[in-house]
Amino acid sequence: PTGSDDGIISEEMDPLEEITYVKVKRTKPTSKTSIKKFHKNKSEIDLSEHKGNSLRIIQLTDLHIGPMMSKKRLLTICKRCVELKPDLVLLTGDFYCIEGYATHQKSLYNGLSPLKEINEKCFAILGNHDKEKMANKLTKQELQELGIKLLIDEDLIYQTHCGPVHIIGIDYRVPYKAKEDIPRVLSKFNTPDNCILKLILLHDPGGFKHIKSDIPSLTFSGHTHGGQLGLYTLRIPISIVQVANMPDQGFFQQENTSNMLYVHRGQGCRSLYGTSILRMGIPSEDSALDIVFDQNYIKKK
Repeated sequence: PTGSDDGIISEEMDPLEEITYVKVKRTKPTSKTSIKKFHKNKSEIDLSEHKGNSLRIIQLTDLHIGPMMSKKRLLTICKRCVELKPDLVLLTGDFYCIEGYATHQKSLYNGLSPLKEINEKCFAILGNHDKEKMANKLTKQELQELGIKLLIDEDLIYQTHCGPVHIIGIDYRVPYKAKEDIPRVLSKFNTPDNCILKLILLHDPGGFKHIKSDIPSLTFSGHTHGGQLGLYTLRIPISIVQVANMPDQGFFQQENTSNMLYVHRGQGCRSLYGTSILRMGIPSEDSALDIVFDQNYIKKK
């Protein structure tokens, strides 16, 4: 969200009712928003910085439990997640791959088990690979057993220490359906005036251009694996997904609106279209996003 004197959100925006397609541009978090990294063995985040006027959000996405994501590795990631004391944990789809769910060993449940102690803060959506028959059944079952709320074209209001947050979970649909379906789903939900933030969970960032919102929003996506193939490890910000004119990783914003997108590179990976092409030049991501609110903005809400 863009900074302003009144809070984290700028009110200067064009009405979106008549917009059917908007351009998306890469942007950077403002001074009101900071993103910090943590690693498997060493945290770079000073927990003392987690102040009363900020929300800490951790995103888990594209876990793809299987050859590239063992249950042990996922367990370590989730333990670190809990240690960082998040206010929200957003799980944005693609939990299993074929090799993972074929063994029927409740790998997702066991790997995510540390989240059970903070399950009231955890919200999930499904990705494209979660639509595979066996993956769909296991994912829904194991998330339910963990007490993690799965949002399938649903919304809820979650009360944080900063104030209420409106969370909307959009179910995955193929791109040719997204143009009509995403605006239709969003039109069902109204954000109450007292909410400090509107969050949208959307697995495929390609659908971000179809989001119409008269209230500035922050969308969380995954799906791209940061671009899958690229030169980011050489500090050259390019990937094959970016070349295809899709958001690949990081912050993006709809032009002439205050609607923003964060595309997470994902913790896991699987081969590209069933080939042996794996993640190359694009590291996985473990991060915490701290959203800092102006105190006056919170008081007004």
